Amino acid sequence: MKKLPKSFEHLFTICALLFFTRSLDAESLFSASEGEEGVILTYNPFSPLLSLMQHGIFLITLFLLFERWKMTIRTVLRGRFVWGLVILILLSFLWSDFPDLTQRRSIAFLETTVFSIYLASRYPLPDQLQLITRALGIALLLNLLFTLAVPGSGIEYGIHAGAWRGLLIQKNLLARLMILGFIVFLVTTPKNKRQFYLKKIFLFLFVALVLLSTSKTALMLLILLFMLYSLYKALRWYSLRAIPFFLSGILTIGCVITFVVSNAERLVSAAGRDLTLSGRTVIWSALFDKIQERPWLGFGYMGFWHGVYGESAYVGKVYGTTYIPPHSHNGFIELVLGFGFVGALLFGLSFLSVVRKSFILIRITETSEGLWPLLYLSFLILYNQTEMTLIEHNSIFWVLYVALALSRFSYFNKEKIEPSYGAHSKPLLLP
Repeated sequence: MKKLPKSFEHLFTICALLFFTRSLDAESLFSASEGEEGVILTYNPFSPLLSLMQHGIFLITLFLLFERWKMTIRTVLRGRFVWGLVILILLSFLWSDFPDLTQRRSIAFLETTVFSIYLASRYPLPDQLQLITRALGIALLLNLLFTLAVPGSGIEYGIHAGAWRGLLIQKNLLARLMILGFIVFLVTTPKNKRQFYLKKIFLFLFVALVLLSTSKTALMLLILLFMLYSLYKALRWYSLRAIPFFLSGILTIGCVITFVVSNAERLVSAAGRDLTLSGRTVIWSALFDKIQERPWLGFGYMGFWHGVYGESAYVGKVYGTTYIPPHSHNGFIELVLGFGFVGALLFGLSFLSVVRKSFILIRITETSEGLWPLLYLSFLILYNQTEMTLIEHNSIFWVLYVALALSRFSYFNKEKIEPSYGAHSKPLLLP
């Protein structure tokens, strides 16, 4: 069988990654801004086309995987904990209160995961970064240009009036995507002056859209991730040199935490919120009650949040309102809620294995690209404290996590380092 040209595969991968950012869904065109009853989403006429794209990506991915079946098998065998979690998700329709929906959505989840296999088996980490950079650069431009062209849809007018949401359904989702773009561009190495200036421009635009989204949590995480980027660089230093740096870092972080805890009420009041984090702690308390009912396997994939028609109705009673949130606002609680402590254990083991590889990668490389896996894992940990970014179908965040879990980090080594531009023969090309 004649192999497909690399240019086709690169274009396909960029388009697929762009699809998984959900910028192509254009949900803000067909949804009312968030109000007292949350976000109201009407019928999206693009849904049949988006469904066709989803299945098309899956079928093309299968073809490309079968074309390199030996590499595919080797890649799949690297992620035993990931596959344990995926199998659990696929079987969760057996105990879900909404088995038909869980089964359909879990199949879509499998299709998303299959693309991660292709990304990990076809491209080494530096090439993955190159393609991710292009896709997120395009997503940034699409959201920016759309908001400028259609401000009535791209800018919220409800309780978050004036906040940018771009093509996405809610401002926090735009902020989340822009933070991902920021850290991806942050670790890229420009090839020349032109790309150097492009990198600076895109970094500025990512920060600008985070600010325009008015998400205080996203802004705090953006600053924290930038600080972690500098801290992770220090992991490459010799121990005697690193100790004072990390001690200073720990002391600084300790001082900040002490200040925040001591002045929590004033700080939260200044941010225009209450100490329940906009009611999230009330929601979490109710969810802990429900987790105790099904502690081992949970309620299944997308088997809990169904308003007054599902187990989520209990949250509304505790919350004291007719409005029932669409999720728990915490990725780890959502993980246990959906798949019990068995699912949480499988994810935790998988996560720790990727963390281990990420630390080793930092030690054996000298370029910023080597910081990408650990920085992305840090993003997942931090963002899922108050939002949900772990287990989702058609999500670039799940795609990138599984790709890291299945990728070989040994591609990076000191013999391949190019001191000027990167740790690989082809420096990352920015959009």
